[in-house]
Amino acid sequence: MLLYSARGDIMEKIKENSQFSDKEAREFIALLFDGYQKRKEEKRLYGNEEIPIIIIKAYYSFVTKPDFSRIVKSFKKRYIFNENKIEEVHSREEINGLGAVYDYIQTFEDLENISIYDLSYIHEVLYSLTPHPEFGGRYRTMDARLAGTRIELSMSWNIVHEMNDLRPEVNDIVKMGIELRNNFNTKRLIEYIDRCIMLKCKLIKIHPFGDGNGRSIRAFMNLLFRLVNIPPTYIEEREKDAYYKAMGRAIGDGDLSEILDFYHYKICDSIIELDIKVKNNEMENDYIDEPKKM
Repeated sequence: MLLYSARGDIMEKIKENSQFSDKEAREFIALLFDGYQKRKEEKRLYGNEEIPIIIIKAYYSFVTKPDFSRIVKSFKKRYIFNENKIEEVHSREEINGLGAVYDYIQTFEDLENISIYDLSYIHEVLYSLTPHPEFGGRYRTMDARLAGTRIELSMSWNIVHEMNDLRPEVNDIVKMGIELRNNFNTKRLIEYIDRCIMLKCKLIKIHPFGDGNGRSIRAFMNLLFRLVNIPPTYIEEREKDAYYKAMGRAIGDGDLSEILDFYHYKICDSIIELDIKVKNNEMENDYIDEPKKM
């Protein structure tokens, strides 16, 4: 009953365009997420898809956000560990390269001019410390399949064309992000998140590089998330099967529902783990903005 009461209180506040205090919002978000996690543990992860949306809206309506660099510092420890587990990466050079990728994302200054070409540069940074750095940033020249699936990826000879076709879509997403920075709206924020996820699915389907596609494309999505101050997301090893299943349905069957739900949850997970818990326990005051009304 307490969970439903908290959810109702938050929704009423959002509908009325009224104000929660930062402390109230953090407490309610933590409570909602705790209930949602319990459903996940009971194999009912997507039993109520509305809750992640409520959490995201409440966070961006009422909670003061921390310095992004602090979030990335905490994120890197979790992300690099989990990415290596997900992708079964053992090369120390690639592990350090992934850290360099997120140093790059953290210090990226020209956020309003993110383009499809930044994905190639991210891939270049990923392999910059390996014995063959020239592998980085180059499109594959051989056809490929996703391991363990029957999904057909883009033909190697068509990669350049398909990547160029995505330039206007990336530009439109960035334009939307800039508009959100200047005129914030939580409904539009959810649309922005979903467009970033859908772009990610298209990039995975193209699979432009010989290796490192998952790490590079997820990093590129996190760069787009940073444009609107969304904490970067990471996938835990225990979520690997759910992630691959959702991605398979998205790029194999064209059913985006599971991957959208998956990432809505992961954004909430990052909000809780990289900000709410830290703030509730440590109460650091390195905020970069004030809560924004809808």
